[in-house]
Amino acid sequence: MTDWHTTCCQALRQGRSQAVLFRDGTAGDFAFEILKVLRDICAQDPEAQCLLLCAKSELRNPMVAEKVRLEDPALDEALQRVHIKYISDAPVSQLLALQALPFRPKVVATSGAAAQEKKLCLAASLLLDACHQLTRCTSEPCAALFYESSANIRSAESFLGAIFPETFAVHLTDSRFHVDPGAMKDLLVGIFDGKIPPELLKPSIGNIQPSFVDYDESGHVLAKGFDNDRAIQDYEEALQDMMENGGFANPAVGQICAGLITLYDAKAGITKDAQYYDRAVECFGSLVEGGDLRAISPHQMSDSHQDVSSLVRAIERLSIAIEGSNSARREQGSWEVISPRAGPANPSISDLHQRQDRVDFGDYESFAELLPPCPERLQGLCSRLSGGNYSSEYRAKRAWEAGYWASLCQRKRIRVPRASLPFDLRPAVYIIIQAPGLQSPTRVARASDLARITKRFTEDVICHGFASLAEAEVYCASYGIPLPCPHQFQP
Repeated sequence: MTDWHTTCCQALRQGRSQAVLFRDGTAGDFAFEILKVLRDICAQDPEAQCLLLCAKSELRNPMVAEKVRLEDPALDEALQRVHIKYISDAPVSQLLALQALPFRPKVVATSGAAAQEKKLCLAASLLLDACHQLTRCTSEPCAALFYESSANIRSAESFLGAIFPETFAVHLTDSRFHVDPGAMKDLLVGIFDGKIPPELLKPSIGNIQPSFVDYDESGHVLAKGFDNDRAIQDYEEALQDMMENGGFANPAVGQICAGLITLYDAKAGITKDAQYYDRAVECFGSLVEGGDLRAISPHQMSDSHQDVSSLVRAIERLSIAIEGSNSARREQGSWEVISPRAGPANPSISDLHQRQDRVDFGDYESFAELLPPCPERLQGLCSRLSGGNYSSEYRAKRAWEAGYWASLCQRKRIRVPRASLPFDLRPAVYIIIQAPGLQSPTRVARASDLARITKRFTEDVICHGFASLAEAEVYCASYGIPLPCPHQFQP
């Protein structure tokens, strides 16, 4: 029988990632065995450090403590270079943040923490990817070691066998773990008659090439193996499918058109053929027709292009007016005029500020009594919103009140805005009025972009998320500003 401990240490020292499934034993046995593997790797290399992600219960129990006590004390120094992070579920977030570690681990080991198999498989994939990225960044091998009880991952064994270069099933015999003679193999082995074609062999994780290569120190990259013609074909097919399923109401149409503009522009530059510039212009026309010209920031336009800026604002209002009406078309001859944005929602705004200034700082109840009603014009913006368990009137009132409290916070009349009314839909747009380093209000569509701008949520940050652009418009009107254009990140 092959001793698994020796085999595992040798493979990991060479930078070969692997998965191990324990056929028998307890969770404490598994964690202690993995801990010994990491310790021995650190003992062989005085500069090596390792990382173990495991459940607290796996190590903090009397059985493991007794085993550690019986180990060789001379190896304590190596054990000190094994960093341990306790987890309660599949370590998805921890693996995503692996590059932020203050040290570069030689081996990263983790278990699935008895999570659901779908999340467990995700954690295994992220572990491989994170170690591969660390290897690319440091040019030093970083091996992945994934372990779990085979009883918790029966239907996912084939998945681990497909993604890991080496996968072992081990069993406990005479207080030591040995490789199961029937250990899993590559899924392609035995399927074909004769020799497996080289193109079907599973590549080693270290041989997978990146999608981009560094160009210079400026931060620019060059696409590697990118086929511009194939990308145009795929984008054109995607655009046709989206136009057949929702037309311009499909929010991805604008993104596809923007991508095609770039691709055709590159094609025209390569071939010196003006017809591709014509196609790029057609895609730009689709953006205008679909109302997605709002993706162009007025900050990128000169002051002399007032007509273009007005066009962007008009399309912005049109987008809000048609929001929520995708499922039903109006009868022929029934038209609605979308008028330009009216003036301030409350003509006596200066009077309101004067009354607010007479209220003591932080007197939320008195400020609530001064809250003006939401204008009918703004309620009309939300009248066609659907989804969730709350009415359109409730959603308009919620956005209006949130803007009111945000304005008080900006005017230093209260410390933080009052909590918004409850809601049951996920935000689709985030309005950021104030944040450190932000020059003017802006908006984003993703929570990751919100975190990128605000960094940390402190009292200096004023922002809010809404499920629709119409609610965001009401929020901004209550605050006293026009709806900001989408944020333009600097490259």
